[in-house]
Amino acid sequence: MVHFLIQHEDDVAAGNGWLSPRERETLKRFRVPKRLSDWRRGRWTVKQALRAFFGLEYPAERFEILPNSEGAPEPYIDGHRLPMGLSLAHSGNRALCALTGSDMPIGCDLERIKPRIPEFIEDYFTDAELSHVRGLPPERRDEAVTLIWSAKESILKLFQVGLRADTRTVGVILPPDGCFSDWRDIGIATSLAPDPVTVWKRIDRGMVLTVAVPGVPGVKPTALQLETP
Repeated sequence: MVHFLIQHEDDVAAGNGWLSPRERETLKRFRVPKRLSDWRRGRWTVKQALRAFFGLEYPAERFEILPNSEGAPEPYIDGHRLPMGLSLAHSGNRALCALTGSDMPIGCDLERIKPRIPEFIEDYFTDAELSHVRGLPPERRDEAVTLIWSAKESILKLFQVGLRADTRTVGVILPPDGCFSDWRDIGIATSLAPDPVTVWKRIDRGMVLTVAVPGVPGVKPTALQLETP
């Protein structure tokens, strides 16, 4: 099952006591305030997601988020790698964490819906995607472009290739009815893997969320809860 959590900059605790010693050392390397803020918010979101998954009695500092050889984040507790898939994204003042309860890989992305220049879609979209976007009413194009881009990002994170891969190796087939506040799966065709993959998408307060997992559509992503019922 796929779980997710969104956190805002205002949710992040003051100070750095919730970071591990190695994470606090990493924090010292940041020189650009925005990158530092994004990094802290991302780590906070992942740790809160792990606490919500395992139990709120676990203090955040017991969890540690370290990059693997490809730069993708991996979760640890007390120095031991947790057997779970994990992905992280941030945009604006929010961060998204998506995780699985097994070692199944996962990719996620978070993008604000906004206009993008024509050269952007010409460089990164397939011919079919370009045709689809150009055939939409003008008021729906920004949403569609953002959704296609976000789905590509999630797939590239799923396979841990990032923008080293040609984004046109991922083809996104949008439904005719646009985005919804609830999760819906969308069609994906990619040469990155022979087996099917699924991308889930939704809109939340002007932002597109996407989550990519191997296999055919199953249970929709489930929100993690930070408060006891």
